[in-house]
Amino acid sequence: AQFNSVNFVAIVPIGTAVFFQFATECSQGMGTPPTCTNNDWKFIGDDGTKDTFYKIDPTYTDSHAYHTRFINLKNLYHNNSRYFRYRIRLKSDKTQTETPVVEDVVVNWSP
Repeated sequence: AQFNSVNFVAIVPIGTAVFFQFATECSQGMGTPPTCTNNDWKFIGDDGTKDTFYKIDPTYTDSHAYHTRFINLKNLYHNNSRYFRYRIRLKSDKTQTETPVVEDVVVNWSP
């Protein structure tokens, strides 16, 4: 499969952030489905390494409303894979009074 994009609905207040990592393969399992444990999945960010994340730019003026966000996955890191997992990191603001909320995640793919 080719994973094209991830769309998600979120509230991202000013000063907060949402970060994604994706895993489309694991280091152990080869079965159907793979027999991977959670630690075997290779989660990566936008440069293909485990140390980075796909970053979401909160550019909306109404920070307390739900908005659909889009992450383009048209790169070589996730093509021709059979399974897909995602990891979300939520960052609150400096005063820790505001936190983003991710309501729904949709993965767009094609055979």
